Amino acid sequence: MHVSIPITFSAALTLAAATASAHPGLVSSSPKAGEVLDAPPSTIRLSFNEPVEPSFTTVKVTDSSGRELAVAPAQSEGGDSRSVSLRLNAATSGSYRAHWSALGRDGHRIKGDLTFTVK
Repeated sequence: MHVSIPITFSAALTLAAATASAHPGLVSSSPKAGEVLDAPPSTIRLSFNEPVEPSFTTVKVTDSSGRELAVAPAQSEGGDSRSVSLRLNAATSGSYRAHWSALGRDGHRIKGDLTFTVK
């Protein structure tokens, strides 16, 4: 009986540490990174493995000359805060870079980039 208490306590600490270290991560996007599109996208969608705070999720989209495109504030999709979408205005043919930043419900901020091309 005395041996099982330390083992149980150790297992509980390991599980708690694994749970505490979990942070949101991007699992998919639309457009996808590196995607070549026939027409400009009207929205950018980001899907995460955990809920994020839509009001603290931003995307900055720039064209190949560095000009920033107008992007509407992020909104959760269908009440599921693991997916957010943002309306994108006035994209034309060319290469684009989207730099995104999101705040997880755990307070951890994550960032990333994706590029896409419009024919």
